[in-house]
Amino acid sequence: VEYGKAPDRVRRKRRNAEQYIMDVKRAEVGDIVVMKKPHPCGGNLWEVVRTGADVKIQCLKCGRVVMLDLLTFGKSLKKVVRDDG
Repeated sequence: VEYGKAPDRVRRKRRNAEQYIMDVKRAEVGDIVVMKKPHPCGGNLWEVVRTGADVKIQCLKCGRVVMLDLLTFGKSLKKVVRDDG
């Protein structure tokens, strides 16, 4: 086994940044999304408030607003629960 490389049986397929950004394009303003980790208040439902270079989401339990860059949002997004379209 070479140092710095995982054996073939352990190696996982990595997603590139474009694939995460494609996940972001599924979520539009007004959609309700679930993130991989819950908010410290205990809520796990978020509303997408703004999209663009960054994504602004608001916790539906406590009202806290969080801004994430596209890549972080794409990696943290679990699923889109409801879209208002």
